[in-house]
Amino acid sequence: MKKLATEADTGIIGDERDIKRRIKMFKSNEKPLPQLPPIIESIKEALDNRIFLYLGVAAFFTMITGIFASEEPSTGWIPGASIYFAIFLIVAISAWNDWMKDKQFVKL
Repeated sequence: MKKLATEADTGIIGDERDIKRRIKMFKSNEKPLPQLPPIIESIKEALDNRIFLYLGVAAFFTMITGIFASEEPSTGWIPGASIYFAIFLIVAISAWNDWMKDKQFVKL
């Protein structure tokens, strides 16, 4: 009871002076507000998917084979680049959506 600065018989006094003393001693009894995580965290979370890794590797090999083993080497890179563009689009939309949800959560 001594650590709480109270007595078992009388309890907390609760007057203005006692409240100020308790706030000074124990700090404010408020829950900290949640912080909005930066959007880069949402991007990292969206990229943390094994399927995107496999798609990236497949896109790389598609580009290489398109450039070196294609009849048209000047346009052989397009299928691989379009896979990378699709990955970028999916990650960007997913990260933005998650970030907006986090933003609404913090608002609550």
